[in-house]
Amino acid sequence: MDKASQLRQDNFLQLLKERPLPAFPGVLELIRGAMARDDFRVAIATSSTREKSEAALRSAKVPYEQLVYITGSEVKNKKPHPELFQQAVERLSVSAKRCVVIEDAPNGVQAAKAAGCKCVAVTNSTTAENLARADLIVDSLEKVDVAILMNIVEGI
Repeated sequence: MDKASQLRQDNFLQLLKERPLPAFPGVLELIRGAMARDDFRVAIATSSTREKSEAALRSAKVPYEQLVYITGSEVKNKKPHPELFQQAVERLSVSAKRCVVIEDAPNGVQAAKAAGCKCVAVTNSTTAENLARADLIVDSLEKVDVAILMNIVEGI
C-alpha cells in the first residue's frame, strides 16, 4: 500500500474510533432475518481492505465473524471484475443463480451480474439510473426482506 493510501486508511480508522458509523437502515434486520433461516447463507464481499472493512463492520455492529467474509485483500481483481463475488459464491457452496448481491455502486452491480448473481441495488451513493442493471432498485433496505430476496431468486 502506498504512503498516501496508508495515511487515508489510518485517518479513516481513527475517525471510526472517534465517531462510529451506524449501519444503513434495514441492513442489520435483513442480515438477522437471513441468518435465522436454515435455507439462507450470508456473505459479505467487499473491495475494501480487510483492516478497513473490519473496522467499518465492527462500528456498524454487523456480525461479520458469523458470515462468509471476503475482502479486496484476498482477490487479484476488484469490482467491476466478478472475482470477489465468484469467490463468495464458492465459499457459500451455492449456485450463483441462487445468490442475491446487495450493492450501492455501478461497479458492484456490474460485478454481481458478471458473476451470474441476482442483484438488489440501493441508492445510497448514486442514482437509480446508474444502478439500472440491477434486478431490483430500492432507496432503502428497509423495503427488502427475506421473502423479497426469495422472490428474486425464484424469478417471481
